[in-house]
Amino acid sequence: MACHFARWIPTSTVLDTRRLPTDVIAAATAFSVKRRQRFLQGRVLLAEMMFYLYGLPTLPPIATTPTGRPCFIDNHLPDFSLAYASNTVGVLLSEEGKVGLDIEVMRA
Repeated sequence: MACHFARWIPTSTVLDTRRLPTDVIAAATAFSVKRRQRFLQGRVLLAEMMFYLYGLPTLPPIATTPTGRPCFIDNHLPDFSLAYASNTVGVLLSEEGKVGLDIEVMRA
């Protein structure tokens, strides 16, 4: 299975949202501060991966399934999974089928 994984630990609360459509940024304004930050961090990382791997200058439109799982509206684009733990954001892309990602912080 062709998969791509990226992990990001943002060091700043200021995000580079140039690859996000305005409707994605607008949707985040209704969230709490923490949820907004995580939502945007995940979308920024996903958008950067889509640019790097597929040359797409902005994040493609995303829908939410009845179970709450985000997915691209265009079913020719890869499946993806977003995960968050503490201050870490992860994205997993799959060109062949559905994927799921879970991140856990291990404490000594």
